[in-house]
Amino acid sequence: MKLKDATIKAFSSSDKVIKHSDGASLFLHVHPSGVKSWVYAYRFDGKQKKLTLGQYPKLSLKDARKARQDACDLLEQGIDPGIKKMNSEEKDNRNLFSTIAEDWISIYKEDRAEKSVSIHRNVLDIHILPAIGNVPIQEIKRIQLVELVKNNTLFKVSRDRAKHKGKVAASTARKMCYCLGMIFKHAMNNGLIEYSVATQLSSVLPDPEYNNQRAMIKLDEVQTLLKAIRMPGYANKSVWYFLNIMPYVFVRNTELRCATWDEFDLDAAEWYIPGFRMKGKKIDRNNRPPHFVPLAKQVIKLLRELKENSNTNLLFPSVFRSERCITDVAPLVALKRFEFPHTIHGFRTLASTHLHELNFPTQIIEAQMAHKDENHVRAVYNKAEYKEERIKMMQTWANYLDTLANS
Repeated sequence: MKLKDATIKAFSSSDKVIKHSDGASLFLHVHPSGVKSWVYAYRFDGKQKKLTLGQYPKLSLKDARKARQDACDLLEQGIDPGIKKMNSEEKDNRNLFSTIAEDWISIYKEDRAEKSVSIHRNVLDIHILPAIGNVPIQEIKRIQLVELVKNNTLFKVSRDRAKHKGKVAASTARKMCYCLGMIFKHAMNNGLIEYSVATQLSSVLPDPEYNNQRAMIKLDEVQTLLKAIRMPGYANKSVWYFLNIMPYVFVRNTELRCATWDEFDLDAAEWYIPGFRMKGKKIDRNNRPPHFVPLAKQVIKLLRELKENSNTNLLFPSVFRSERCITDVAPLVALKRFEFPHTIHGFRTLASTHLHELNFPTQIIEAQMAHKDENHVRAVYNKAEYKEERIKMMQTWANYLDTLANS
């Protein structure tokens, strides 16, 4: 007896699967959970098989009968409808945004720093994939992406945190734009889409607000900063020495935090940071020569003090796990105790600003700050050529800082 919609709606679940026939090997299975699914029973190659066509009411009675007929037509052509559906689903899965995103990030992480990969992995998992991960990339419209990044943006910091629950900082929204742009570009380059709907997606976001107070560079500010960080007792040993050495060497945060004693020659007053620890793509860093940092007398004194009680190869071990260096948050927290509008990167801004005011040539300052020179041959030559000038500059700079701190 043929099924009717009214009859199907009246079917109730029990403690086992109940099968209701619609004829021609089409059945409606009512599961204990209440789910009703269409199943087509057929024989192929001498074997009894079943094909789940879909769930009711999403797949209506009329559409279920049509799907059964399509399966019969495939059988008449000698094609197993179950295998056909499996291949179709596999093809659909290849087009899912989540599949393409995973493929992109597997390539991205080959030549990127672990921290960068972790940041974009979190952006995908938390903010993007839950929203569009199960959508075929060809079906995603630009307006969906615009709404996604806008709704995940905290345009202005609010004291009312509950009001912005579920939203994120504008900087995270920009990372979302980057990920989306790269994933759509990856799909386009692999022939899955003809054009990207994620190009220049960040243009829908407000212009970022740059904080000009991230570095204290005025003379009175520098004096206050140096006097404060030289005070004892506000931080543990690792953080204190880190903050007191950083102004002299003005390298990047990670380059100093993760430094090891085998990189230093204190007698020669030299520090060579391995290329793989420098900023840049992994493939470039692996082939990059070490970066030379001349050590002023003041730095040597601090390093010798630090090494006296050191029992690890790390200069700045964590107080919680000695096999790991201090986190990037620890020095920043120490600075915030003084309520200074200054970041660790601000020491580089401070050095660059004042060294130029002291009339040191830009090319020597840039070489010491390890800023990338697009001409690689010239870059290697310049860094070797300026070695003596950089040694003199770093000692002059250290003396300049001491004069400010002591005045």
